[in-house]
Amino acid sequence: MLAMNPKISIIIPAYNAEKTLKRCLASVFAQDFDGYEVILVNDGSTDATSSIAREFERKQNFSQIDQENCGSARARFNGFMSSHGDFLMFVDADDYIAPDMISKMYRRAIENKADVVICGFDSVNGGARLNRQFERGSETGIQATEKIMKGTINGSLWNKLIARDLFSLEDFQRTIGIQFGEDQLLLAPTIAKAQKVAYLEETLYFYVSNPSSVTNRPTVNSLVDLLKVR
Repeated sequence: MLAMNPKISIIIPAYNAEKTLKRCLASVFAQDFDGYEVILVNDGSTDATSSIAREFERKQNFSQIDQENCGSARARFNGFMSSHGDFLMFVDADDYIAPDMISKMYRRAIENKADVVICGFDSVNGGARLNRQFERGSETGIQATEKIMKGTINGSLWNKLIARDLFSLEDFQRTIGIQFGEDQLLLAPTIAKAQKVAYLEETLYFYVSNPSSVTNRPTVNSLVDLLKVR
């Protein structure tokens, strides 16, 4: 059962994430913030992903959606269609977040009247770590989009809080069937609509690299997808 009138919807696409999902969900439910819902979209997993998710069914603000294996783009779309929050946040099932991520990002959005908030992140790749932070401040959505296209800002959805009304069904549907670069294909036109994008210098998101992901094991088809996105 989901919370009534949540301020934030957290959407988590998951495919065969049995090794990392419990850590991810535990970090999400450890938040020092009230008024958010969590929507897990099980993308046709063949491992214990669904049973691990059911361990969190007692949470009143949690729901699970099961779909055939269609990819993360379709999972995000289905999560969006089932969400109710004024803001959306996407978390990958491999990753985890700081316990004050939601409260700090939401406070930043409200205090600065920002449509989008972007925080720093820590990227973990085997034994190596890459900490990427952004200077505190704000700018227009067009300025932020230019930085995304140049690579100054990461083109992923996962370290961003985005106002619901910036998303459109057309933008979501455009990403379906794309397996490489679909985040940027949704993110760029969405953030371009923002009046204000605010930044937090704190590291609040922890990205864990998955060696078997499409990003780390590109195929000819994934490279074709990347060309389409660019």
